[in-house]
Amino acid sequence: MKYANFVHLHTHSHYSLLDGASKLDDLIAKAKEYKMPALAITDHGNLFGAVQFHDLALKYGVKPIIGCEVYVAREGRKFKNGRSDQSNHLVLLAKDATGYQNLVKLVSLGYLEGFYYRPRIDFELLQEHCQGLLGLSACLKGIVAWNFLQDKDSEALEEAGRLAEILGPGNFYLELQNHGLEEQKKVNSKVMHLARDLARAPVTAEELEGGDCIVFDPLRAGAREQAAEIARSSVPAAIAVSCNPNSFARDARTLVDGGFTLVEVAPIDQFPWTGHLELVASFRR
Repeated sequence: MKYANFVHLHTHSHYSLLDGASKLDDLIAKAKEYKMPALAITDHGNLFGAVQFHDLALKYGVKPIIGCEVYVAREGRKFKNGRSDQSNHLVLLAKDATGYQNLVKLVSLGYLEGFYYRPRIDFELLQEHCQGLLGLSACLKGIVAWNFLQDKDSEALEEAGRLAEILGPGNFYLELQNHGLEEQKKVNSKVMHLARDLARAPVTAEELEGGDCIVFDPLRAGAREQAAEIARSSVPAAIAVSCNPNSFARDARTLVDGGFTLVEVAPIDQFPWTGHLELVASFRR
């Protein structure tokens, strides 16, 4: 195996205070050991480790994907009264240099304009600085999962649609996570139905951690079965992203075996400083 058929897109390092404990060099070394072609960093509300992560990843020959799990204020970044828990999580990944610049702006404005217990952005800022960004619906604290947990299914659909509209076609991803929590089982079932409503294929993710591609971690117990369940679902469309052309055939086979037909393959933006080509493929049943 030249490359593993999995990339972590939701990853917390020791720069996520009280949440992450992994040091950057240990994370990247482990990704290299498992033959992962790329690795994302998505620390909570900050980019403190981005430069160190980028340089270490290139040193190890792993493509760095810069991201952040931002806090999105439900009532707007300027509302600063009442309980501290007034925000939801959203994972943002920079897919090109423009995305990185916008991510820096969003994180900075979260501290300068939206800070209230945590650095917070809102949908207004996201709308202004969304170019070049991919969004993942995040964990149980994401706006979609948060509404599902309260049995507010129509609100979850509305919020997912709003994020998909803001970020643009092919740029919003629904996450499935399985850490053995009963809450995740409830949410995952509803996410599958939501994926059908939005004509999106969800992505399996682990929070260490993506909508439109199906991936699985061959080293994570139960991840293969979860990916197979997605392939067996009635989701009508999918987009698969390959961080390395050599692994693309394996990515495509997972979907084709699940009844999808390959519609189109095209190159997508690459980080100019890494020179790694990426492919995006569209599938339909």
